[in-house]
Amino acid sequence: MAKIEIESEINKIVMSVGHRALTSIASTNLLVSRALFDLRNDQTHEKIAETPSDPTILREVFYDGFGHSFHGRAGVSMKCFDSVIRAIQVNEKILNIEPVLIHAFSERAILSESMNELDNALMDYDAAIRFWPTTYVGVGGFGNISKVYFLRGQLWLRENEYYKAVADFDTSIRIKPDRSYYIERLSWLLATCSDDNIRDGKRAVELAGKACALTDWENPLVIDILAAAYAENGQYDMAVVYETKVLEDEFMHDFGDLDDIRKRLELYKQNKPYRE
Repeated sequence: MAKIEIESEINKIVMSVGHRALTSIASTNLLVSRALFDLRNDQTHEKIAETPSDPTILREVFYDGFGHSFHGRAGVSMKCFDSVIRAIQVNEKILNIEPVLIHAFSERAILSESMNELDNALMDYDAAIRFWPTTYVGVGGFGNISKVYFLRGQLWLRENEYYKAVADFDTSIRIKPDRSYYIERLSWLLATCSDDNIRDGKRAVELAGKACALTDWENPLVIDILAAAYAENGQYDMAVVYETKVLEDEFMHDFGDLDDIRKRLELYKQNKPYRE
């Protein structure tokens, strides 16, 4: 691989992961290992089979997969994560040396879910949670186990396992109480779920209000959630006020689904809540 090609690969990843992720040695390893991937290719995977307990090689393979995931190369990413996970299954002690490798489970789960292999995704989310030290800070948006609980909660929603989804969302919020999108997702579920036993209008309003505060009351998508929560709580006048604000927001005219917003507004005017 020519020097200019390596520099090009590095620049692509710098643009993908952003400057904050590049402050650690681990991120430097990501750049180097991604740039050299085409030189090693399958040779590294053959080597990992020979030395499955070598944490240095495992880390390089993991970052190969992580780097490729930024560029939509799901097949290559899956192969990398498969290799790392097979090695972990042979010798779990390597996680004491290289805790970053736990990310392989959650990353493979995301790939499996994108291919609608939900059972496989669930097993990997479960494994990530089982192995993850709660104080570990990693890369790629998985700085805390809260994200894995949140993703597993999203998967439970796809399976209509609402109680399990609520439990995982609650856990993610307990660990990271300042993550607005965790709070937003749970509030929407409690306000609009088709299951009568899941809905909780009072708590939905509390959560949505907190999410609005965290986003400085400037995000119309979050205010839309607050309106739905008020409607579920029987406060239709407040629901109409906030849904009207959403409808009038310039952002929603450019990017929002105005037809859905108008339909919800009409429901609230008729003293009816919205159901998904």
